[in-house]
Amino acid sequence: MTDTQFKVTPLLAAIVAAPLFVCGLAFLSGQALSLDRISSLIFLYSVIFYPICEEFIFRGFIQRELLSRQVMQKKWGAISLSNCLTNLIFAMAHLVVFRDLAVLLVFFPGLIFGYFFERHRNLLYPILLHSWYNLLSLLTVSLW
Repeated sequence: MTDTQFKVTPLLAAIVAAPLFVCGLAFLSGQALSLDRISSLIFLYSVIFYPICEEFIFRGFIQRELLSRQVMQKKWGAISLSNCLTNLIFAMAHLVVFRDLAVLLVFFPGLIFGYFFERHRNLLYPILLHSWYNLLSLLTVSLW
């Protein structure tokens, strides 16, 4: 086998990392929903509405604005300062929903969403990944 057979694309890694994030979030949040309590409205908000709105606000506006400043383009590996700052705000906005430690689990997927925003300079990947993470979170917490 060659090295290229083991090469994992960042998108595949982000998709595969989602279940790990979701398990941690379900465990730390302590929020238990039953499948019968998940309405179609909750599903639509969690999987479609929130990811689109949040990505437009956090990646499309805040991160894009921060990236326009030279100092915010400084990177540690693949993660920029603008991505870190945007996701700090993103995580703090989720304090309304999650308890303290669970907010940390929102921060790290946000870094992934921000990475794909910077890499592709559009919101498609962050929205799709955000929807995927929320879908798995909703299903996992409902089954927990």
